[in-house]
Amino acid sequence: MQLTSHDRLPDPQHGERAPDLQQAEAALQSLQIGSSDVALSALAAGSKAYPDVPTPDVLRILVEAIECGLNDSLETTTAAIRCIGNACIDNDSARATIAGLGFSWAVLCLHHENDEIKWLMVKVLYNICSDHEAAQIQCYRDRVHVPLISLCGSPQSLQSRDTSTLIDLLFWITGHKATIQNNDTDLLSDESVLELLMLPYYYHNIATVEDFAILLEICLTFLRDPSVQRQVVKSRYVACVWQMFVDCEDRMDHCQAGEYAQETKELLKPLSTSLIWCLSDIAANEDFTQQYSPSSAFIERLLSLIASGGEETGTKSKDAIEQAGLGARQRTEAHTIPEENTSTETERRSARSIAAACQIVGNMLRVLPPQDITPLVMTRKIHAKLWHILAEPDYADDDDDVPHSFAGFLVQLTRPSVEVREFLAEDVEAEESLRVLCEHKTPQIRQDGIRLLRALGKECPVNQERFRGLAARVAGRSGGGTSMQVEAAPA
Repeated sequence: MQLTSHDRLPDPQHGERAPDLQQAEAALQSLQIGSSDVALSALAAGSKAYPDVPTPDVLRILVEAIECGLNDSLETTTAAIRCIGNACIDNDSARATIAGLGFSWAVLCLHHENDEIKWLMVKVLYNICSDHEAAQIQCYRDRVHVPLISLCGSPQSLQSRDTSTLIDLLFWITGHKATIQNNDTDLLSDESVLELLMLPYYYHNIATVEDFAILLEICLTFLRDPSVQRQVVKSRYVACVWQMFVDCEDRMDHCQAGEYAQETKELLKPLSTSLIWCLSDIAANEDFTQQYSPSSAFIERLLSLIASGGEETGTKSKDAIEQAGLGARQRTEAHTIPEENTSTETERRSARSIAAACQIVGNMLRVLPPQDITPLVMTRKIHAKLWHILAEPDYADDDDDVPHSFAGFLVQLTRPSVEVREFLAEDVEAEESLRVLCEHKTPQIRQDGIRLLRALGKECPVNQERFRGLAARVAGRSGGGTSMQVEAAPA
């Protein structure tokens, strides 16, 4: 939403009275000699009709007036902000001048306790940054996004008609994170990271699908950064990322049938997939098992999800954020998702949710001793539902994330012993699942199937005999390169 000449920011003291150019120029001269509330108010009114009146020197004086006026006069500050906003509408020269001056003044306004100042600054920043990359980059360097994140999560923002403006502005600014050299000063504080990760949760039920998608992309901009991933692990915020993924899947599951449903899926599914891989990378962090033990509530929830296979109803669970102990921040009714929308039944309908859980737990299993993995197979039979889902062609053929994640997880389960591998392969749907994987249309999935077939046959004559026929067919299609006598341990 770009401001036009009809959207200029008038001075409330002057209402809609048509300004006089001579008065505006007189105010300009007065401002250059020494700023005053009267001169700024007149210039604010004049800048609505004559946006070219403020020169680069005047823009600098206006910025100084804002920095000083915040402590002395909100009227002066408001008038100066309006002057800058009107001067930058469709004026790249003014935008470049402001970007060159930096945005520390904007950060001060966004941190101010006065809501009018904050929202006026959002509108002005939107106009400055719209289609102006240099201004967006400078805003990121000056960390304008930090107070914007806090403002976006405030109760007032959740109920505001200007929410889309704020979300777009945040998206423009944070979109430059990957192109700007990362350093310690670039990192968000733990509090800001939590505020950021909570945004999709807050807006899950009240934002348009487009705004919700933008919020997810903003979060992913940070979550793709290894340093942020380490921060998420050490601060124990992984459950927030998981909830983000669940909410994304929920929006796809509950959209109405028809063309809009297809558009929603096309918009959100790539973001959901990105979240799966971010969760996988986070779980692969060397500090993950120090913060999340196999018996922790979060990991237990994921293990139960994998074991249920999408059929267990059970008791409705609280959202992952509360389970992780991150609910200390006071939330209004608008922040809270109704319980019926966060039930375990909702998330367990999605094989993709099980795939995401497999990515997290599977990476954790890589560093666990074999004795910790054995009970998952021998006692909990956590593999059974995975075999069942893989044997259903609709699941395996429709979404590559599902068979790839399942196969990798099953490979990790083969690690402990020959006894465990035999038990895994005894399932009545194991061979059909392996066939589906090894004959999949996607080369990567076929490789996943071969890898799992080899892992099950490692030092295990029973499984080598059990899958001899399948191994021969796979070897024939691959030029004879697949043998059940592979001795290399699974990765």
